[in-house]
Amino acid sequence: FSLPPFYISIIRCLGVLEGLAIQVDPKARIVSQSYPYVASRVLTDKSDDLQEAFRRLALTKEGHIRWNRLETLLDEAKDSSGYDVSAALDVLTDYLLDEENGTLLDD
Repeated sequence: FSLPPFYISIIRCLGVLEGLAIQVDPKARIVSQSYPYVASRVLTDKSDDLQEAFRRLALTKEGHIRWNRLETLLDEAKDSSGYDVSAALDVLTDYLLDEENGTLLDD
């Protein structure tokens, strides 16, 4: 498992920002506050990087659905102001339906 260099840079920046925010308010948590937005993007954005993130979060290596993670993503995403449930359904159907016969993948 390895991350692209730009992901590592983003993670470092978030760590610094969270450290600064904690200095001002010890209860501040930037990462947890941004999770609804991130979940929304993972569920709705069709870019290759975010689709890979979705696969790693919601599916096992064997292609089985991780229902608990999928439920968490959906639950968190609904709190994002720009969440588009129809776009999320488009992405989900691309992954969860077998393209050949239109049936739900086995979990």
